[in-house]
Amino acid sequence: MLNHFIDTKAINICLHYLKQTYLYLYTVEYRPYYLWRRASTSEQYTPNIGYTVIYRIIALGSGAGKTSLGEQVVEGLRRKGVVVAVIKQTHEPQIDPGSDPGRYWTAGANIVVVSSPEETTVFMESEHDLRNLVMKYMPYHPLVIVEGFRGVNVGKAIAIIENEEELQHLAKEPGLWFIVSHDFDLVSSAKEMGLNALLFEEIDALVGEIFKDSIQTLSSLMKPEDCRKCGFGSCIELAERILRLEIQPIDCPILSRGGIIVDDRVLHLDPRMQTILKNLVRGFLASIEGIPSGVKKIRIDIELE
Repeated sequence: MLNHFIDTKAINICLHYLKQTYLYLYTVEYRPYYLWRRASTSEQYTPNIGYTVIYRIIALGSGAGKTSLGEQVVEGLRRKGVVVAVIKQTHEPQIDPGSDPGRYWTAGANIVVVSSPEETTVFMESEHDLRNLVMKYMPYHPLVIVEGFRGVNVGKAIAIIENEEELQHLAKEPGLWFIVSHDFDLVSSAKEMGLNALLFEEIDALVGEIFKDSIQTLSSLMKPEDCRKCGFGSCIELAERILRLEIQPIDCPILSRGGIIVDDRVLHLDPRMQTILKNLVRGFLASIEGIPSGVKKIRIDIELE
């Protein structure tokens, strides 16, 4: 039977590994590291947030058809079995101060949850950081369609244009991926600029591109090794099953390597954070009788509540 009590010997061993950790930190350039960082205008562009692929539908003005396009894209992806989440940016108040939820909100409630037979709506303090919205406020989804958030350095942008001036302006959008327009000449102009472009009538083609690209993005995060340790034939097959939420990213031994799993969401640790955690775990393992030497991998499952 393992001895799970931490005695003086255990404390000394843990202090030894902690000392190694501190020495490691002081031998490299120090700056704070986090499991994930808040977005800023200086952050490097990325098409995904963790293991969630992001596609932003943007336009310069209202009434351009962002919601209409997004609706058709979501319907097309659902027909392919993809589990999709949507984030919509709006500049209009979403809670009526005169309604019952609005009265609670005005009274100072930090969060208001409204449950009806058809839906559950959650009202909370406004969040304008796309990364925070995905990582902090949403259960894991492999693919998110975002309406709005023009100019952020995350997610592939699908820009709706109505004239040449908008084309020239949105051609500078971070992560611009596709141009969509009702105007054949504008689509032709975009293609001449070397941009991907489609007509509104070609939504099915856009859905197909999103489906293929999201599989490619997820599989590339696996560095694709096609190790088959997950039990599937390839990283492509695994990525497609993740898109359908038939399995989670934690089922990939590559994605879960060097990471911490929080409520089934894999958070990748910075190499320095990995070193800190490894030294702490080594210290505890060395203090427990019955643990064999030469352990290569350990999994810790803790219920916080």
